[in-house]
Amino acid sequence: MAMTAMIGEGIFTQDGPAWKHSREVLRKQFMRMQYQNLKGFREHLENLIGRMNNAPSGITDLQPMFYRLTLGTTIARILVQPVESFEHEIGDLFSKAFDKASLVTGTRARLGDLYFIYRPRGFFKACETIKTYTYQFVAEALKRESDCPAESEKSSFIADLYQDKQKLQLAGEQVLNILIAGRDTTVATLSYAFHLLLGNPKILECLRREIDTVVGDEKEVTRVHIQQMPYLRNVLQESKADQQALQPDIR
Repeated sequence: MAMTAMIGEGIFTQDGPAWKHSREVLRKQFMRMQYQNLKGFREHLENLIGRMNNAPSGITDLQPMFYRLTLGTTIARILVQPVESFEHEIGDLFSKAFDKASLVTGTRARLGDLYFIYRPRGFFKACETIKTYTYQFVAEALKRESDCPAESEKSSFIADLYQDKQKLQLAGEQVLNILIAGRDTTVATLSYAFHLLLGNPKILECLRREIDTVVGDEKEVTRVHIQQMPYLRNVLQESKADQQALQPDIR
């Protein structure tokens, strides 16, 4: 119940048969996404690098940039939302509202049955904002699929969610469940990996050599490339092992 205000009805707020059904639907979709190419990440990564290069000299806080990256890439992969949507007013409003809502929701979840006593100013408005934009993103994705059936494979994730739920609101809430599931853990892993690499220049140099050797001058990084980089995989695994990215099970 503590998470319902933000993410509504979905895999994180369901139990029993409803949870089992959602898990099966999402499992099939994620298995399908494993075989998609990585081109959808490129624009978001280029924007991240641009923000890093334009950051003022001195200490730079990378975590907000990683939050923006993971939020943008997740929505883009699920809803095939154009990257431009996250570079202007909508992206700023959505990101700030999501930050506010997820921070408060995390605290409410830790309060257990007393979650309702913590309701700081702006929380419910932030929840309303992210739901409004998510429903809008879902509607736009479904319209694009309807207008361009030849490209239906691109938006099959959201189309299947909508077909399963038969309601725009419920499909949108399931999307919010997915967003909150992967965002914090991914950002925590990226942040800690960068922290460790900057403190261990020899390991950073080894990682760079592996990437240069495998990818070389090719413009696109593919899943085949990633499979050929065991050192990169080990760096990420060690980063996850050395920090507690996962929150306690609050279900």
